[in-house]
This record gives sequence, structure tokens and C-alpha cells, in this order.
Amino acid sequence: MDALTDSEARLLLCLGNDKVNPIWEAGLENQRGWKKPSGDDSRKAKEDWIKSKYQWKGFLEVDSSDDRDHAERLQQINHDLYQAASKADLLGVTEALAHGADVEWKNHQDGGKTALHACAVSKPASDDDEENWFGIECAELLLQNGAKMKTLDDNHQGTLDCAVIGGGERKMIEFLSARSQ
Repeated sequence: MDALTDSEARLLLCLGNDKVNPIWEAGLENQRGWKKPSGDDSRKAKEDWIKSKYQWKGFLEVDSSDDRDHAERLQQINHDLYQAASKADLLGVTEALAHGADVEWKNHQDGGKTALHACAVSKPASDDDEENWFGIECAELLLQNGAKMKTLDDNHQGTLDCAVIGGGERKMIEFLSARSQ
């Protein structure tokens, strides 16, 4: 097994199967012929399951009952990602990414910032709530999904610039500084 960084390990521990399976498997009952493999199933059955679940996103719940077209739904998912990142809502970020949010989408209502910019200046809900703040884990997840620290907002600020100038948490600035090396 590959060595994990501290932020990668914290991300995995924070998410865990109990929290992400309801996202990734929400539409499983709509897929005929599939059942979740057990420990006794073959390696091939487990590999097929994993590919169908994560690579093909085959078990996500898709709500097409509204009158929005694909572009409108994607715009909403991108906005949901941005909002979740701004609150360091790790499960919200996970769900938006699972549904195809674009990590490089820019919110032009907020100076052309990406979700990573928004995450970089997120804060704990209160001084006493720092242990429930998942800003670093959200940033790690966004970076693992292709977010670029060098993407500039409308003020020509990258993510680290935004964190420093925008009063981001010290540990976020340290995390982003280490990642930019």
C-alpha cells in the first residue's frame, strides 16, 4: 500500500464508507442485475462493482423529474460544490463531485473564485468548533479531483494568495504552502 500524507489519511478517516456509500449507492435499487458483493465473491465481481460505482458512477441517484436541462443541472451542481467548499462541508463537496461538479468552475458572482478559493478562506463555525472544521480535508479532496492551486480569480489571486489575503486559517495556509512546493 502506498504511504499516505496526513491530509490524505484524515480525508479517508473523515469520509469512510458509512458516510460515502449513501451518496455513491443511492440509486442502486434502480439498477437491475446488481448486488453489492460480499467478502466471499470473486475478485472480478468486486472489481466490476468498484468500476461501476466510482468510474462509471452507475449507482448514483439521478433526479431528472424537474424541468431543468443537463446544463442547468450541472450549473446547480457546480454552485452546490462552491457552497459546500465555502462551508468546509466535506460530504457536500463529496456529493457534488460524485454528481460531476467541475472543480475549476468559477463563481462569477464571487469574483471568479473556484471551490478551492472558497475553501481556502473557510472558517470553523465558532472558535470552539475547530475539530468539526474540515477545510483541509475539503481542500485535499478538491486537489485530488483536479483543482489547480494556480487558477486565478478575477483579482488575479491563486488559492494560496486568496487564503493569505482573505484571512484563511493558519493551518490552511500551511497546508496550501506545502502543497505548492
